[in-house]
Amino acid sequence: MKPIVLIFIILFSAPCFTTKDFQIIDATSQEFLGGIPEAGYGTNYRLVLLAQKSSRKLTIDQMWIGNKFFEVTAKKKDHAPNDYSFAKNDTIILAFSDITKPNKEGEIISKVLEKKPDPPYDFHGDALIGFTLKEKRKYKEVPAFRKLEKQVYH
Repeated sequence: MKPIVLIFIILFSAPCFTTKDFQIIDATSQEFLGGIPEAGYGTNYRLVLLAQKSSRKLTIDQMWIGNKFFEVTAKKKDHAPNDYSFAKNDTIILAFSDITKPNKEGEIISKVLEKKPDPPYDFHGDALIGFTLKEKRKYKEVPAFRKLEKQVYH
């Protein structure tokens, strides 16, 4: 009888020890090439997440693709442009770009390299998401991006 009680205790207490933050539903990358040289080229990234906490408790604000750092903001899917609030179980989006284009002098530069904190650790996936949950800094790896067909603008 004791082993059965112990199994039930373990099964029902396990969720208490896991952190509920967000689930990665989809992660895509799409290379693009602008129609004129000044438009540049780069990669658009889009992640679809399922929030398991509200925006009052969960803030997603950092992203690393390799060693490139991006400041990001999670936004509820189909929400107003400046409204970054979301509730538990909302679908939220992270969308950002790695753009390389010429500056005024004609030198090719990447906008991403202006700020470059190193990732907090060596991660094994395609990307690393930095977030705060109840005011504690945490990280979650993105195993892989699904690559979409390259977009060439004319």
